[in-house]
Amino acid sequence: VEILFYGWGARRECWALQKHVEYGDFDLQSMQDTVWSFLDTKKFPHPVLGELKWSIGLIDSGYQTKVQAVYQFCGKLRWRNVFASKGFDTLASETVVVKKERRFGGSKVNLNTDYFKSTIFDRLKNTEPGESYIHFPKLEVVVTQPDGQRMTVRTGFTNGFYQGLCSEKKVMVKQRLGGYKSEWHKLKSQTRNENLDCTVYAF
Repeated sequence: VEILFYGWGARRECWALQKHVEYGDFDLQSMQDTVWSFLDTKKFPHPVLGELKWSIGLIDSGYQTKVQAVYQFCGKLRWRNVFASKGFDTLASETVVVKKERRFGGSKVNLNTDYFKSTIFDRLKNTEPGESYIHFPKLEVVVTQPDGQRMTVRTGFTNGFYQGLCSEKKVMVKQRLGGYKSEWHKLKSQTRNENLDCTVYAF
């Protein structure tokens, strides 16, 4: 299970905060408990507001073998704003569509992946902090605890992270019945694109 945190500020400025991975089978209750134990206690230091918990989470529920486990997990945690999510790439005016998930409770959030991926790649071109800028931390950062102690935290933002974030490109594909359609394709078959997907969910 790959977990990626983003923080948001004014004028669509955002900060990638931490990448975390838990290894195991999400169909198992013990693995779900491990994931929730990490999420439930996770806080981030803010220079003015002190320690902050995350406010909302989306979990991919499409094209996986763990679909039922994801829906059940989200249904139990709807009180904590944890939602199942799935992308759609059709040309539509909607960017986010929220639907009730009847079988397991909670809600499913459908995202226009073409819109969000295009937005992310546009904002990655910004070179000056401010409106619509995305901040990324160093691989290791030093944080100050509430008791004044300083500790080094490994953020998970390696070269592999950025390769995954930029793992796709938009191409025009000729259709059998004529015309062209824009599609997002992976640059290399072996490149994992979870970091891009997680960033879409954060946006």
